[in-house]
Amino acid sequence: MKKYIICDTNASNYGKTTSLKAAIKSIENKGHKPIVYRVIDGNDLYAQFVIDSVKIACITQGDPNSHQGELLYESFAWGADVIVCAARTTGETFYNIYKTVYNGNVADFSAYTKIFLRNPYHDYGVTFSQSEYNTLGNVFSNEIIELIESFMSIKI
Repeated sequence: MKKYIICDTNASNYGKTTSLKAAIKSIENKGHKPIVYRVIDGNDLYAQFVIDSVKIACITQGDPNSHQGELLYESFAWGADVIVCAARTTGETFYNIYKTVYNGNVADFSAYTKIFLRNPYHDYGVTFSQSEYNTLGNVFSNEIIELIESFMSIKI
């Protein structure tokens, strides 16, 4: 089975966490209970799901100096078929998608097909209300779920 990393890349405060939290909530709302669910640093989430034997890990943390690297490593060690994560457009969090080291162990993601997405709804310099912002995050999260369903031939 082919493995994928679907990464929402964007600058700081452009909706990465909002979109990925909405994706996790959408998967839960469709009746899938995470086998692992943790709140990280008070605001971010880490969740693991198994849907039709497909292992999906979701990491909302994508800021520098965060736990992103160790969560990517944990997902890799678990044998995730799909890792959905966030990263900045350059730097530490972007390069963690290729290789991450945690406690001296290396997770080399060369076996994963990497798909970098950029939420187009936050790139136009428009200021949105919180309600509009949440709606746009939900739209983008639905696109992420559609990608998972298509690549893995499953219905979430």
